[in-house]
This record gives sequence, structure tokens and C-alpha cells, in this order.
Amino acid sequence: MLELLKNWLVNTAAPVTLPLDDGLGEVIAMFRYDPVEDPELTSDESITNMGELRIRLISGSNLPAVDRSGTSDPYVVLQVNGEVVWKSDVIKETLNPKWNQQAILYVRNRNNTALTVEVFDWNKIQSNELL
Repeated sequence: MLELLKNWLVNTAAPVTLPLDDGLGEVIAMFRYDPVEDPELTSDESITNMGELRIRLISGSNLPAVDRSGTSDPYVVLQVNGEVVWKSDVIKETLNPKWNQQAILYVRNRNNTALTVEVFDWNKIQSNELL
């Protein structure tokens, strides 16, 4: 979360492009962070430190082809501090998926929240493969 905020990738007018590790394609998304009030604040938290993160997953491009057909069946997984909190739909047989989906995550402490965006290839029989 803090890296998204530091790099001005939150509350932008246009979508941002997130490159995948090792240059293996990219994901296009929008992030909106809105602080919210919580009456149960601890001493190290403040009103501006917690809120809702709205993620609009738009598309992916140039993803790796891992299926025999020369395509993939990609989907996105969002994790907060290592816990899976959201999964997108699987878009079958493409390297350039269009998701146009939205997720809303509650952030208790943006300074200590790690958001991980992972793209997987869905497989019917074998384990899903990290792209």
C-alpha cells in the first residue's frame, strides 16, 4: 500500500500499468484509496492511515503463453499481507485479457499493509501456474 501511495499510483485520473516480474507482461488497473473512520483506533493508527482501497482491474497484455494452444487462461489474485482476499474471473485462451472488474479492500493500516497482485494461468486438471 505504502509503495502505491509513494509512487503516486493511487487516485489517478487514468489507469496505471504494473509490469509483471521479469518483464513477463503487464496488468492495467486503477487504485482509489479513501480514508474512513473507525472508533476502535489503536494508538499507532490515525484516520488517514486506514480506509478502503478500490481496485479496478482493467486488463493484461503480453502475458506469457503457457498452454499448448499458445495462449493462457489468466486470472488475478490479490493478497493483503499474504492472505488471499480477492480473485478475478478467469479469461480463457488469451494473452491480452480484459477483466473490467472491481474489488474493494478494507485497509486497517496503510503503512503496514502489503498488497500483492499475482497473475495465474488456470488449469482444469493440473495446478494453476503463476505467470
